[in-house]
Amino acid sequence: MKKLYKALSENSTSRPPTPIAPNVATAQPLESLLYASQLRWLTDSSQMMLAEKGRQIGFSWVDSLKSVIEATRPNNPRNTYYTSFNRDTTENYIKYATRWARSLGHILDKTASCRLIDDRDTLMYRLRFLSGYSITALAGNAVNLRDKSGAAIVVDEAAFRLDLPAIIDAATACVVWGGSLRVFSTHFGIDSDFNKLVETAADRNFSHHKIPFRRAVAEGLYKRVCVRTGKSWTQEREDEWVESIYRMYGVGAAQELDCIPSDNSGLGLFKNIQYTSSSDTLIGKFRIRSWDLAATEKDGCFSVGCLMTYDPLTKGIVLESITAGQWGALDGDSMLVSTAKADTAATYVVIEAEAGSESIRWQRYIIEQLYGYNIQFIKPSTDKLTRAIPLANAMNLGSLKVADTPHNREMMSMLKRFSAKKQPLVTDLCDSISQGYSFLANLFMDTMLGL
Repeated sequence: MKKLYKALSENSTSRPPTPIAPNVATAQPLESLLYASQLRWLTDSSQMMLAEKGRQIGFSWVDSLKSVIEATRPNNPRNTYYTSFNRDTTENYIKYATRWARSLGHILDKTASCRLIDDRDTLMYRLRFLSGYSITALAGNAVNLRDKSGAAIVVDEAAFRLDLPAIIDAATACVVWGGSLRVFSTHFGIDSDFNKLVETAADRNFSHHKIPFRRAVAEGLYKRVCVRTGKSWTQEREDEWVESIYRMYGVGAAQELDCIPSDNSGLGLFKNIQYTSSSDTLIGKFRIRSWDLAATEKDGCFSVGCLMTYDPLTKGIVLESITAGQWGALDGDSMLVSTAKADTAATYVVIEAEAGSESIRWQRYIIEQLYGYNIQFIKPSTDKLTRAIPLANAMNLGSLKVADTPHNREMMSMLKRFSAKKQPLVTDLCDSISQGYSFLANLFMDTMLGL
């Protein structure tokens, strides 16, 4: 493994590398762990790097290796500051880096801490190495990236950052003093700041990488999936797998997988909602109640709680029932608690969480009222339209079906009116369902894809 580290840390060319010393722990050369586009990113020594990418192609994984190498190399080591738009991607990045660091034998300590910035709780993870340098990952705002002269700044899923121009400005000083900036993302619309950055990449001295999903597959992505899942590779299986991924993303495949930014306005997203017979029993199914709570009963705001299930036999998600109404704060809390008790403690309670100290106190109150229940508070990390698109794909393709009841059909007629413009009940309903779908899909993604 030391030979592998030495070869990587000394390879600073922007050309694809010559065969690198084998990983002594696995007896595999690096080329068997990374495909060509990953190797090009790993060995690019440009100070400004930009990548358009398809989703789930292992890009954060290889970038975390680049960060480990830069923090531990014998010549000119440096700190890395990684930022993304939510906690999950931030935590995953530091997990990837931890695995690489342990393989290379350079990790000293791993910490997770929470600090208060602009009245928001920002979770920060840090790996410190024997070199004295570190990798810090946080889901914070641009102010956290200032005064990091000479460091590497990594911006993941940049298209979903509303403060991307401020982040780029903050990172400029790092580049001036010998640091670097690495920006990569799937697309989110032709008008996003990320797409504008792509269009001006050459003028701003970025090295430009573009890795659509099919290119990653052609370079060996599925073969590595087979290694991970213990399956034997065949061309037929690869073709079937790729087709299933494209079916899953549906109308969003061009943007999510092919690196083609969409001009989707959000209108007409829910065109083909599919229904299923209402089940008499929920036994054997994983159950959640997803809540989008109104801060006030005024201005047409609704609170919506959707009961949703995942069936391990059919590998499908079903929207079972919907509770909705306009309640004040106290009545809304009472409705949430009474509904949870009616659902029983076997049903997870998933609640959209607001920022700030008042929200933290309220969360503690709900936990006390539902002691012994599984409760998840989730802070939205993207706008409502972004959250609606994966839900629309799932409903149109039938991976999320709706129990066929008169009330549910009435609610779905409301959902079909969804657009980027806020609408009473419609927006709240979409937020509740999309939150529940995202929660279940993240839990059961591997089994849903047959991995």
